[in-house]
Amino acid sequence: MKVFLHYSWDSEAHKEWVLELANRLTADGVDLVFDRYDLQVGSNNLHFMEKIEACQKVVLVMSKGYKPKVDSRTGGAGYEYQIITSEIAVKMASNTKCIPVLRNGDSHSSIPVLLQHFQYIDMRDDKKFEQLYLELLRAIYGKPLVTRPELGKKPSWDNNFTKDNKNISDDKPKQAHDIIANSLYRVLAEIENDAEIDREKLMQSFETVYKKSKDMSRDSAVLTAPEFHETIDMLLLSFQNDKLLITISGNDASLWVSVAKQFEYEVKAILNDVMVIMDQHGTSSHIHWRFERMEDIILVSYGNNSLGKTTDLSIVNSLKSTKQKVNSIGGKMDFSPVFNEIRIQLPLNTNNQNVNRSKISEDNFEFSVFDITIVELLSKGVLQKDIPQILHSKNIKPSTLSSVEKRLNSMREKCSLKSNEELVAFFKDIGII
Repeated sequence: MKVFLHYSWDSEAHKEWVLELANRLTADGVDLVFDRYDLQVGSNNLHFMEKIEACQKVVLVMSKGYKPKVDSRTGGAGYEYQIITSEIAVKMASNTKCIPVLRNGDSHSSIPVLLQHFQYIDMRDDKKFEQLYLELLRAIYGKPLVTRPELGKKPSWDNNFTKDNKNISDDKPKQAHDIIANSLYRVLAEIENDAEIDREKLMQSFETVYKKSKDMSRDSAVLTAPEFHETIDMLLLSFQNDKLLITISGNDASLWVSVAKQFEYEVKAILNDVMVIMDQHGTSSHIHWRFERMEDIILVSYGNNSLGKTTDLSIVNSLKSTKQKVNSIGGKMDFSPVFNEIRIQLPLNTNNQNVNRSKISEDNFEFSVFDITIVELLSKGVLQKDIPQILHSKNIKPSTLSSVEKRLNSMREKCSLKSNEELVAFFKDIGII
């Protein structure tokens, strides 16, 4: 499915935000038609814009600079909008192609006249980006969060509330034993990671597990062992509550084909560690896990919308033991304090582990969280002169331009590199970013 990303070139910050959005969508399988991907020197601008007609979806990023251009039909954005409106006019009452997104301003200053009465996704608040991004992703793929269920059959009031001659109790989950096991696993993890155990809190945790097991003992359904991806889902979702939403993408049965039992134990321990540690250091309301398999490596990423001070070195220190667990199976783990993200690489066989270990490692060099942060910002296209402003907004110190320049110079000298571009490439080569 082709998706056209339609927006106006406002400020540099706005262009970078749209680029970041495009990169995220591409990473999640959206085949984008996007000017900064597809237009090169010598490209035909009109031919590019007319690709809108062949696309199944169009994402319209509305901003203060967007409305005056499209309403007056000026510039590239105006021409693209003219094509879009001609399609909307044909199916005004049943629009499924165009997905409006409000980035800044309000309905009066940013939304074109024709789109004033259309539902849109409000992405003005960066603190809610993850939640709203998932809403956009669902809209693109046609997978709304709430769908109308199939119309069921009328209950049989004279047959003890049965349906299709099958007792309703037979529809209860078949993985009760694994739910109990994961609940116990979480309690044990709390004990392991809590230096000062609260006896009352511990008793409450075991009481909860006991109640679950007692309730499930009434279920006469035959218990069957769940597949590993289901076990992972249950483990991660066991941390969810009325104040914390947890979403998971990419975790399916094919991801874990031919994985050894010992490897499964290690993976569960690693993911549980991350959940426990990040829960202790943040105030996030939404956590998203993404799983992806690339040949003999499973890539796992954790992200949240935490308002807490994720740059605190205590997080880095707490994650050291988890990183050692990842290293022990030949993997890599990196923490990005700026983007509240943890990335984990898990090799699936010993040959691959040996290859990873034979490569040059970041452990051969001493890079601080500050070092990794400023190089990662460079890799995202942030100019060196703009880095201090971002550091300051994230409460990362030092945040002066001179301190950034000194660290970059020191790292280039340490690694025998001539430019920041070579430094970014080096960090990518050894798997730090």
